[in-house]
Amino acid sequence: MSAYDRPVSGRPRVLASWLADKGEGPHGPVTVTRLGLGCTNATWLVTDQARRQWVLRERINPDPRSFDREATLLTRLRAAGRPVPQVVGYGQQRGRHFMVLRFVPGVVLDDEIQASRLNAAQRRRLGESIIDTLAGLHTVDPRVIGLPVFGSSHLDRQIAAVSDVWMSFGTSSVHDSAWCALRTRLLARRPMRESRVGVVHGDYRLANIVTREDAQVRTVVDWERCTAGNPLMDLAWLLNSWRAPGEPIGCPLSPTRIGGFSSREELAGFYADRTDIDLHEVTFYRALAYWTSATLLQAAETRRRADASRQLLGSVDEEITFSLIEAASLLRRPTW
Repeated sequence: MSAYDRPVSGRPRVLASWLADKGEGPHGPVTVTRLGLGCTNATWLVTDQARRQWVLRERINPDPRSFDREATLLTRLRAAGRPVPQVVGYGQQRGRHFMVLRFVPGVVLDDEIQASRLNAAQRRRLGESIIDTLAGLHTVDPRVIGLPVFGSSHLDRQIAAVSDVWMSFGTSSVHDSAWCALRTRLLARRPMRESRVGVVHGDYRLANIVTREDAQVRTVVDWERCTAGNPLMDLAWLLNSWRAPGEPIGCPLSPTRIGGFSSREELAGFYADRTDIDLHEVTFYRALAYWTSATLLQAAETRRRADASRQLLGSVDEEITFSLIEAASLLRRPTW
């Protein structure tokens, strides 16, 4: 790839000029460093000579989507007083869409090493702070931040969307028969009524939360999957990622496995105390979340195998198997 064809992450001078045009005025050249792994977006830390920092999010080709939707959501959520990053702007470079955010200093607990630095009181406080933030998010009217409220149910849309992903990426997988059997059981077990429509983050877990040193939430990141829907989906997603000692390490990793954190039951209790949302069907939504996670992991793995440049995601097959087994187990349980 020539310098001319590189995306903005590979053209620091172009990026610095773009930042200057947005009024950010970087001091001297900027450096661009990759942060973590990403299946649909690459995330980069941008630093100037005065150590001012920004976060660059960039689509991984081929992906024609602009960041305008996510930028609008973040701007309106910030105006509503919710803890989200400040948007600098978004654009396109050589056909690759990108967005730049102001960097938020803090700690991201995305592995067990980071989690081990918290003492017992901080681990407990973190669970309550994460639920406080989630409950606050779920009080926002989706229409206020520009999210359409559809006539069809969120559950129907979720199952249909996940099914479409599997049809594109999962039918040749060794997990296909188990996945299909679970879909049938989910449809048979679906709740007759859903809770009120709220803002759903779509990937609410520790890796997408920046905390302060005292283990309080500072900001929530990665709003790509945000939608108007059933708030129980966010709670279920968080509970599934909040693994206890002895459970699989997870893919992505689950730092709560080291122990000392609030239990899933305690998190659900914190949420019930802070909202008017009935948790009667949260077990169903946890099964749905596991099924959805297995689907997204299979899609990511199928793309990776077709593109040698993509990085390994970890023990994907084991995690897909675990997710499908857990979903089946949850569907056998009574309601919460």
